[in-house]
Amino acid sequence: MGNPARGAGRTGASHPMVVNEAVLALLRPKPNLAQLTGEPAEALAAAQAAAGAPAGLGTIASYATAVALPATGTWSNPGKGGALADIVITAPEGGERRCCS
Repeated sequence: MGNPARGAGRTGASHPMVVNEAVLALLRPKPNLAQLTGEPAEALAAAQAAAGAPAGLGTIASYATAVALPATGTWSNPGKGGALADIVITAPEGGERRCCS
């Protein structure tokens, strides 16, 4: 995480964790059904539905957090006044960068 997110986490803000949860939701990792023996029927049904759902977007390496989107300066040396994207994904199927804030 970048410095702003790291500082927010120290003060108790939940925003960095919400960003992490969003990345996991986009990845859609498949549950290991073998580990659910003895769990309630509702948990097993939810896991089976998740296992049969379409694949998510990219891999964990496709995502970056706290990415500077410079209004001035360059990508490697952003100037003041630019935005900071919470999540940026490089989707292999699209070949483009998309930003979510």
